[in-house]
Amino acid sequence: MELYIAGGVGEHGRNCFFLQNGGDAILVDCGLMAGSDDPLPRLTESQIRKLKAVFLTHSHADHTGALPWLLRQGYTGPIISTTPTLQQLPFIVQNAVALEQVAPRNEKCNGITWGLSGHCEGSVWLKLDWDDKAILFSGDYTEQSAVYPCDVLRNQVADLAVLDCAYGHDSTLWNDSVTAAAAAVENLLEKTPIVFLPVPKYGCGLDLLLQIRRRLPYVPLYGDAHFCKQTEIALVDGKWYKPLPQRILRSVRPDAAENEGVVFLSDPQLTRRSGGACQRTVRTRRNGHNDRHAGCRKFQLCTAGRKENGILALSGASE
Repeated sequence: MELYIAGGVGEHGRNCFFLQNGGDAILVDCGLMAGSDDPLPRLTESQIRKLKAVFLTHSHADHTGALPWLLRQGYTGPIISTTPTLQQLPFIVQNAVALEQVAPRNEKCNGITWGLSGHCEGSVWLKLDWDDKAILFSGDYTEQSAVYPCDVLRNQVADLAVLDCAYGHDSTLWNDSVTAAAAAVENLLEKTPIVFLPVPKYGCGLDLLLQIRRRLPYVPLYGDAHFCKQTEIALVDGKWYKPLPQRILRSVRPDAAENEGVVFLSDPQLTRRSGGACQRTVRTRRNGHNDRHAGCRKFQLCTAGRKENGILALSGASE
């Protein structure tokens, strides 16, 4: 059996794990490395021909962005992931297979065990049995999200564990990081009436919403159409979300360009002019396996082009 990290994991993130047993192989995730001159996975034509299945841990581009490239290289086998992940992909996938139909959550079936990873809607960890060996892939993993449930990994037993530690040099916990980001928003609102807050399309935006509303109970909150849709889904979805305070979720109004408050921007196609130059950087971090792995995400604080506008923004939100 051979495990090959076909993309490596680095500062900008690129996840692609090639597992081969004889003439058969599978792939776990197929990500792009953002900002790299060589963003694609390092897979040869021979390796791609051996692939029998591709598994996805979640929909973020550093885990799925190279799938269109893989399909263009001739891969026609199944792409297996949870239903939300498949629905979130920004491109059409043929031969998609819902993971829930292959194996029930937290039950070993067809050599597959999976559980929720606490990262975003539909995100999972995977344990695959192959050739009498168990290989565990964590995906992006956190036990601390107030929004997304997590099936704890520490009780799992495997012959090999691949833990996603792309930002593992930072020891700050996820909760501390989200709290720090909310505090940064609070500080900005002392200087300006409006703060634009770019957040991942799927992921920590709702965690930030809860923290900001609890710290700033009377500040108006707005969201773009996609963010408001996510709050509506979280209100009624009991499978992929924890029970959440309805009062907080319902407090987000459609973005109407009001003169004060916090505006959540989760759709990269819906841009708002924040202008100006970067003044400073606040880091938000997400912890990983066993509360030790911490990922780092940067939020840049920017001012508007004309200071008299009184608008500041958090920009550059990462997944």
